[in-house]
Amino acid sequence: MSTTWQDIVITVCQLLFMVSVIPMITGPHKPPFISCLMTCILLIILLITFMTMNLLFVTLLTVVETVIWFIILFQVWRRDNGRSKSNKRFT
Repeated sequence: MSTTWQDIVITVCQLLFMVSVIPMITGPHKPPFISCLMTCILLIILLITFMTMNLLFVTLLTVVETVIWFIILFQVWRRDNGRSKSNKRFT
């Protein structure tokens, strides 16, 4: 199995994307729930695609990236659930 230029491009893009998304985990600003959910679903599709292409390193990076997005998805879900419960108390 040899490394192609596509492997390198995908790897670099995945790494840069992960680095750019990490501040969302610790920061106060989060994307909408539906955006996080769609990103998680699409990353799972990419993960399966990369696995079938035998791109091991890219597959591992996609697993990490998917976990990061699921963390953000959970944070948004928790934030939105907390907001809806607190709104109900005052109405």
